Amino acid sequence: MIIVVDMRPEEYFFILEYNTGGESKRVLSELIRVHNLCEVKGYGFDFFEIAEDPNYALNKEGIYIHKYNQLSDVLRELDIKLTKTELAELRLKNKEALDFLMSKSKEELIYILNDKSENHELLKKIFEKK
Repeated sequence: MIIVVDMRPEEYFFILEYNTGGESKRVLSELIRVHNLCEVKGYGFDFFEIAEDPNYALNKEGIYIHKYNQLSDVLRELDIKLTKTELAELRLKNKEALDFLMSKSKEELIYILNDKSENHELLKKIFEKK
């Protein structure tokens, strides 16, 4: 999966490698963390899945992909220092989002998506059929 952080005018690409087996909760929680960080800092956020190694094609375009294991990778690569207020806000947003998502079934989340609730676009991208 490629995670894109748009700091306008620069974009940073991170690759999150995972097995499609039992890692869906980890991937979901990491996407939520990066999304919430971008929201707190006012950055753009996008992600997309790719089956093949994207390094070759993107390197030809001058795009470098950073390895992503956890949110601290983004903070380090982008040299982001969070204030105490931002850190508290980020922790609260992450906890609320993860608690909400883990308490709902996929069908309930799809129903909520149709209602255009908060985080609609993020949830839509995660759960829409490819």
